[in-house]
Amino acid sequence: MIQFSERVSDDRGLRYQVRDLRGYDQDEISLLLSAAELVVGQRHTRHAEIMLSILADLQMDAATLSAGMYLFCVQAEELELKQVEHDEPRKLVGALLRLRYVDRTVVSPDPILNRGRSEQLSSARSLLMDMIDDPRVAVVKLAEQATILDFMSGQSDAERSKTVRDAFDFYAPLASRLGIFKLKWLLEDLAFRCLSRRQYDAIASAIGACRSERELEIRACCEDLCCSVQAENINATVRGRAKHFYAIWRKMRTKRVSLSEVRDIEAVRVIVDTNEDCYKALGVVHTSWPYISEEFDDYIASPKENDYQSIHTGVVGPGGRTLEVQIRSKQMHEAAELGTCSHWAYKGIADSAMQSHKADWLRSVIEWQSELHRDATDADLFKSDDAVDRVYVTTPQGHVVDLMRGSTAVDFAYRIHTDIGNTCSVAFADGRAIALNQPLSSGMTVEIHTDPEATPRREWLQQELGYVRTARAREKVQAWFREREAAGNIEAGRRMLDENLQRLGLRVELGELLKLTDWGSESNLLHAVGVGDQRISELVQLLVHQSLDEPQHSVISPAAGETPQRTYTIEIAAADRPRLLVEIATLIADCGVELLSAVAQSEDERKRVSITVEVQVADLFELSSLIDRLRSVVGVHDVRRSHP
Repeated sequence: MIQFSERVSDDRGLRYQVRDLRGYDQDEISLLLSAAELVVGQRHTRHAEIMLSILADLQMDAATLSAGMYLFCVQAEELELKQVEHDEPRKLVGALLRLRYVDRTVVSPDPILNRGRSEQLSSARSLLMDMIDDPRVAVVKLAEQATILDFMSGQSDAERSKTVRDAFDFYAPLASRLGIFKLKWLLEDLAFRCLSRRQYDAIASAIGACRSERELEIRACCEDLCCSVQAENINATVRGRAKHFYAIWRKMRTKRVSLSEVRDIEAVRVIVDTNEDCYKALGVVHTSWPYISEEFDDYIASPKENDYQSIHTGVVGPGGRTLEVQIRSKQMHEAAELGTCSHWAYKGIADSAMQSHKADWLRSVIEWQSELHRDATDADLFKSDDAVDRVYVTTPQGHVVDLMRGSTAVDFAYRIHTDIGNTCSVAFADGRAIALNQPLSSGMTVEIHTDPEATPRREWLQQELGYVRTARAREKVQAWFREREAAGNIEAGRRMLDENLQRLGLRVELGELLKLTDWGSESNLLHAVGVGDQRISELVQLLVHQSLDEPQHSVISPAAGETPQRTYTIEIAAADRPRLLVEIATLIADCGVELLSAVAQSEDERKRVSITVEVQVADLFELSSLIDRLRSVVGVHDVRRSHP
């Protein structure tokens, strides 16, 4: 393990480090040298050196390297954010500054997942949003945490304990989920060193004492295997790999063995050109040494959740030592070492290439959040409904939109811009058309098509139809209708009220209905219905309660010949399509309503279908809610109560 913080640094070190970088053009080197000029001489110069080393090893772009160099100096107010040269590094540093309190050691001695509720919610939401919007934020954040761990020797026991637990519980799982194993291993080893320096040094000393002998053995194995593989006309690179110290210590604990009994401290890695070559090389390995069947795993055929791919096998190598062999293609190796970075973090990659992987990245982050939610304790952030009741979707351009769970395409449209919401006509999720009232799911890429002739629909204001979930969208729709002339809103309110009451088969005098409200006049009541201030479902509920409370003076007049009953027949008119009846039956069951019968009659010449369902409900309010839900089914034109 490299002890970064114990290296000697001088005023030339960071500049030399920049000039020694390979694979960056002159403009990029100039950008990094400009950062070095400002950072050199500050108290956190050595922190900048470590950040540069970690991020360059991950082959990050120059803007990310520059942001990493500036970060600690800006956080410590040795430099101001406005001194960060160029927009891209400045934006990255700004995003990371917003996350300072996620792991600021002086704020609380408690680990991230045990902090106060309000701080937990805001910090985790900020972390999620910033690193979803620009994946490089996550990488710099992980590198920052590794650097903090490397400088923990002078900190108090409480601060070390908190930082170590954050690394094991929060940051290393994030690195693992993103497949950035270099950072995962670095975080775990540095945290292990902070946790138990004595055990860390003991493993380092024991491995160092016999390193020369083992290196000779591994080198001989690699040379023999390379010759055998190439003899089969397989282009391959074979190299040795030492396990990191934390993995060795964990194996000693779980298997209750001493260090001398850990057989696979070193491993051999075979890197070939193609998937087919992986299996050819496996055959060579198994014919060269006896293999251990229980040590075989094919992660090419069955990749891990983070998309890791490789063949792992165990063999009995020279001297009877157990030897782990990993076989993978160059592409798999690249992805395994750099994880998500291999998709978008390379220097020189265009923005379009980064955005093309944004959906995959988004899903990885959400899966990481879900894993933390599953593993958290009762006091943890991710058991809070407020924290998990969010969805994160992207625009086609890759911008992330944070919405409350249950939000629809209409909510999304108004979140982007009021004009887009007011004129939205069609919505697409991941390239497929969806209903405007379909709830969105995290990871979706949502696209809204607008029509200059389109306007908000009054049914969007009916909560039961589920078109808007957010207060913002509802207020925007209401504002649009309020700007229209009052007469139009009154007429629309009358029409909406009549249509809904007719669907229920109710006859109600407007004056009698007015007595159940506080609107003062019929015009005020109708205007409130028209602009969405008065929900029709609430009026129906008032009617039901009035009917139950005053049975002799009910304002509900049943149709001629009708007797009071709780079994109702509903007529549904819809465009004929496969599985329509199944969807309707499922929806009725989901509403907790008993379906007594269902009959469908097709009108072939018009490609329409009439469906008659008989249901058992508690009261007219429940019937009204069911009718509203049925109206939201794709292809349904009309739903109303039927009379004998």
